[in-house]
Order: sequence, then C-alpha cells, then structure tokens
Amino acid sequence: MRHGGRRADALRVRMLAELLLQVVLTAWVYWDSRRRDWKGDRFADTPFKWALGAFFLWPLTVPVYLFRRGKRPVLDPAA
Repeated sequence: MRHGGRRADALRVRMLAELLLQVVLTAWVYWDSRRRDWKGDRFADTPFKWALGAFFLWPLTVPVYLFRRGKRPVLDPAA
C-alpha cells in the first residue's frame, strides 16, 4: 500500500471533522443568537447574519460572537 493513500484518507477525515465543527458551531450560534437582542449591532443585527458569518467566516465570526453576546440583553421569553 502506498503512503499517499493514507495521507489522502487522513486529509479527508480532517476535512470532514472541520466541516462538522463548522456546522455545529453555526447551529449553536444561530440558536443562541435568537435569544438575544441584536438591534443596532454594527457587526450583525440578526441571527441569520450571525449564522451566515459563522458558517463562511467562522474563525473571525465565532470569537466576535462570543465577545459580543455577553453585552447583549437576553430577550424576554414571555414576550
């Protein structure tokens, strides 16, 4: 067996793991951002924008989201 095949398999596994992480982070950011008031935020003002950023630019968006989420009020679930 050639060593190149093992390397290709390892690369595929790594890519799948990264994609899975990306999808899970995107889902969590969307779910969590729906509970917060983002009106007036300059970076992203809707949960959809946060999720879009988390999927396509996750190395930038997820840390920004984690930083900003604590500064945003939680929406009242009774409203």
